[in-house]
Amino acid sequence: PGAGNGYAVQQFKEIKVQGTEQGISGAHIRVEFTPSIERFLSLPKNLVNRFLCIQLFVDECLERFKNFDWGGVNESERRLNDLRITARTGTVCGIYTELTTGIQIWIATDLDQGITRICLSDER
Repeated sequence: PGAGNGYAVQQFKEIKVQGTEQGISGAHIRVEFTPSIERFLSLPKNLVNRFLCIQLFVDECLERFKNFDWGGVNESERRLNDLRITARTGTVCGIYTELTTGIQIWIATDLDQGITRICLSDER
């Protein structure tokens, strides 16, 4: 081992970029992975698949929320959400449950501040 900062890159990959918005079409780029990325890339496939499934679930819930599908909120809260959307003020929320794992997320948008928050049900 030679001198350095202890973050040696173990593997290099060369890829050809087919065209990007940055205008480096056809350029060769040498990709170096830091140790953290190397560890992530070596995670067990089932863990990565679980993460991707959760990401897909969150994306699906956001789409539903943007289309005024409030998920599992009660009828009273649905009506209040609809009124708040019409008035463009207040906070609207949706509750969504992933059926195979039981993971429940809440999505809430503060219409006055324009901030949307996504959290697990126990984090709200």
